[in-house]
Amino acid sequence: MSKYRLIHAEKACFPIMMMCRLLEVSRASYYAWIDRPASARAVRALALSERLAELHAASDGVYGAPRLLADLREEGVVVSGKTVAKTMRSSGLRGVAPRQWRTTTVPEPDLANIPVDRVQRQFDHGRLDAVWVGDILHPDLGRVAVPGNRDRRALPQGDRLGLSRAHARHSGHRSPHHGGRVNAAVPWPE
Repeated sequence: MSKYRLIHAEKACFPIMMMCRLLEVSRASYYAWIDRPASARAVRALALSERLAELHAASDGVYGAPRLLADLREEGVVVSGKTVAKTMRSSGLRGVAPRQWRTTTVPEPDLANIPVDRVQRQFDHGRLDAVWVGDILHPDLGRVAVPGNRDRRALPQGDRLGLSRAHARHSGHRSPHHGGRVNAAVPWPE
């Protein structure tokens, strides 16, 4: 805040002459500052701030600096992204960002659509076909890779596995296209 603005803001509480003396400015320069018209830069900054407030309100307070910058550029306004962000910060405007996705290995208890774990996470019982479980839905084949399946076949997704997409989504595992772990599976014999 400039000395002149401070004097102007506090002139109702303190005498101007005393504030000028304490801040080491002349009264004549203070009064010249009051009579001086706003600079072109200040006028443009005020107009930009008002337009950003209008656009932000039109988006129901959702748009942030990148989208408002795109809107301004569509209107033909030449302005940098950093200026838009700085003006928004100084005006107290803020866009709404979606909540960041958080992957958990243990589903929250309020998720009612997750099936019961019937094998209690004991996948290997020492013999073939003792336990059939599904882990990951393969998006290209629509089939499920089965970790407990020793002959490594990809089984079609269905009710006989007792799984749903919700289980695959909330079990903490990822599909092979997103860097998750996957058992090597050969295609289902036709």
